Amino acid sequence: MYAMQHEPQRLAGLGYVTRVLHNVELLVPPVCRVAAGPFLMGSDRDHDPDSSANERPRHWVSTGAYAIMRFPVTVAEYECYTRVGGERPDDQEAQWRAADRPETRITWHEAVTYARWLSALTGQSWRLPSEAEWEKAARWDAQTSTAHI
Repeated sequence: MYAMQHEPQRLAGLGYVTRVLHNVELLVPPVCRVAAGPFLMGSDRDHDPDSSANERPRHWVSTGAYAIMRFPVTVAEYECYTRVGGERPDDQEAQWRAADRPETRITWHEAVTYARWLSALTGQSWRLPSEAEWEKAARWDAQTSTAHI
């Protein structure tokens, strides 16, 4: 079993779990739960003078409750997918030197396809977050259950 034999110890320490589902080995990532409700999205020049025009003005956005992976998809996670026929990024073998690092050589389409594969295999809903969900999660504080401004 490839991932279990080569899974970086760091990933296990971060909460990743190796599973075999339908005879396919995969790494299940840890998630962060984000509560439903509004948050202040975007930037303004007073707080971030380097903000782009498409990030302004700050505005209130509401999301439903959701869970999001705590970390970007790693090389090790994506390798589980490529071993069963998923699109292999260029130079993936060289990336194995840093299997606990984010997978950086895939397209948006490949990321969507990976999420669909993970959903089908686990029976859970996996997808890419919306822009608002990503920003809220990036600001999320699980200790206080609030998004920081």
